[in-house]
Amino acid sequence: MAVRLAEIPLIERVLIALKKEQKEFADSAMRSPAHRDAFEYGRVTGHYSGLMKAVETIEMALNVESEDDDHGYNRRGETSFIIRD
Repeated sequence: MAVRLAEIPLIERVLIALKKEQKEFADSAMRSPAHRDAFEYGRVTGHYSGLMKAVETIEMALNVESEDDDHGYNRRGETSFIIRD
């Protein structure tokens, strides 16, 4: 069953694109690890971690339903939204 891109919500498309970029970046970094010095290793690791943090931040923002109670505290909602690979 084919799904039209317009039928997928924008945020899901963003998450899919970020995870795809992260996988492609990791694959390319692992293809030639011997040609990297310490600076390049740090750059690659930081880029990968940044993509991971972006995905986690979006997923957390979608999963948290802020609800003020009588005391001004926020409560986490019970809904969950995670794009699986």
